[in-house]
Amino acid sequence: MAGKNRTSKEDGRARTGAAALPFAVDRRKPGSLVDQLADGLRQAILSNFWKPGEALPTLDRLASAAGTSLRIPREAVARLKAEGLVDPRPGLGCMVTGARRARWRGHVLFVLHDAEGSYYANVFAGVLQERFVRAGYLFTRVSASDGRAGADRGALDAALSQSVTLAVLFCPGAPRTARLLDSRGVPFVEIGRAPSGLRASKGFVRFDREAALADFAAHCRERGARTRAACPLSGSNS
Repeated sequence: MAGKNRTSKEDGRARTGAAALPFAVDRRKPGSLVDQLADGLRQAILSNFWKPGEALPTLDRLASAAGTSLRIPREAVARLKAEGLVDPRPGLGCMVTGARRARWRGHVLFVLHDAEGSYYANVFAGVLQERFVRAGYLFTRVSASDGRAGADRGALDAALSQSVTLAVLFCPGAPRTARLLDSRGVPFVEIGRAPSGLRASKGFVRFDREAALADFAAHCRERGARTRAACPLSGSNS
């Protein structure tokens, strides 16, 4: 009888012998594989795919399901442990704990446009995450494709199904994403080329690679550099 009462999630695991992840890890998406796996596991826990008291799949199964080495799930789970969402227990596995949830001061959502998947954007997100988590805020990263026809907006919709205190919109030239946040009443700070002027926008930081490059060149000249080489910037906003 117990076998007949298994949930579809458990049945799927029994058939495949591997973890059934409710999200995908894609090497083509912005963000590191650790970020993607940690964010996916975090969102799955917060949406009760894995409930308090349940165990996450083993590191081996997570690595197999995500198509990565063991290092990726090991670092992702360590991040969730630091946030208080999981509690690794010898002999039992990595258990989901709901104790920390009520103690978050708020939820910060970092939205990165697919076209802006650059090294410094991810470094910037990493710095923000470290500081917000240290201050007691849950920090979630998602990538968005600005609502283009046929585009997958599932990760953003899933994140917005949770309470969001503030969104950081790193999406130069992505007005549809800003309008979506505005329609949901989610306050956000914009990082881009021009402010949207929407009611929910609470601040704007200009993002201009060309201006930064000019300042960098001037600094090099001040330091005595005499030779320079120009190269195109990936995803330039020119």
